[in-house]
Amino acid sequence: MSTILVFEAEAIKPFVVLEEYRLLVCTVCRYACLTNEVITHLRSKHRTIPAPKRRELVDKVKALPDIIQNQAGLQNLQYPIPTAPALPWIAPPYVDGLACQTCGYIIRNKLKIKEHCRTAHGQATIRKRGRPAEGSEDPDEALLWRTGVRCQRFFTSRHGSSWFEVEQGQQVSRLYIYYI
Repeated sequence: MSTILVFEAEAIKPFVVLEEYRLLVCTVCRYACLTNEVITHLRSKHRTIPAPKRRELVDKVKALPDIIQNQAGLQNLQYPIPTAPALPWIAPPYVDGLACQTCGYIIRNKLKIKEHCRTAHGQATIRKRGRPAEGSEDPDEALLWRTGVRCQRFFTSRHGSSWFEVEQGQQVSRLYIYYI
């Protein structure tokens, strides 16, 4: 379970720190933000925050210990284990993830998972062309990937934007956090 660093939590609002993952998360946008990209994030997404307050936030965020600063720092980013509960500070999990049976790679697009299985593992799909017969299941699904995977991600693009599985094998009850 991820922990929130409480160190001056009010002082860095709208951000919180996921200490376990060494990430800063914008609680409004519900995605992680790298320390050296905070000023750009605030300027583009939170224009209502006055410029002096934005500069003050940047200074406080840069002073936080052991937070990932830049894209290079994401090379060793650790993701939650699949049985971990969903992280409440980032966007809620999607329930339509597709996970490779061989390596656990997760994506939300059937064509992309087929491409992954073919290129990464040399696994050809069984059905080649045409529409499947009505009422029949796609034989590729059961053999090459799992469906209905609950997945989240820290970033929307670039390094660290990989989907990761959460709540595997758990009965899920939702707790949503709303900010005013």
